[in-house]
Amino acid sequence: MADHPVKGVVLYRITTAVALLGWVAMIISCGITDYHIDLPGGYRIWHNHAHCTSISSYEPKDQAKNQGELPSIDSLVTQVAWDKRYILAEQELMIRHSPGDCCGVRTGKYQFWILDTRDDRLHGPFTTDQFASQRVALGVDPALELAEPRTFLQAD
Repeated sequence: MADHPVKGVVLYRITTAVALLGWVAMIISCGITDYHIDLPGGYRIWHNHAHCTSISSYEPKDQAKNQGELPSIDSLVTQVAWDKRYILAEQELMIRHSPGDCCGVRTGKYQFWILDTRDDRLHGPFTTDQFASQRVALGVDPALELAEPRTFLQAD
């Protein structure tokens, strides 16, 4: 007994509707966990993906004093703290598939950075001990404690 033509059309429409709904859900969910946090000196924490959290400038600055390059800290920034002058960051090292790729294999190894927003100068990378001594040398407030970036999100 041959299939009825109406069953084929209904099945086609259901399959198409399910595929379309899946596509719409995927498009809507992309970016749903993205956020940014403004930091002092025109810098910002950018979170664009589970393994893509970085710190970079978002304001135009005097590029001449920096030879056209402003300091940034690439992914994966796992912890951060700041005051009016300094941004402190912990960065997990990743094995990247290609240069500039924010995705990669997490290594469980960390390094630390201190970004002086007054001079747009990046200090680091440091080991844990070097980081602690550099904080003292630069006069960074000892009360600053690193925390996961999302802990600084403000509820709307």
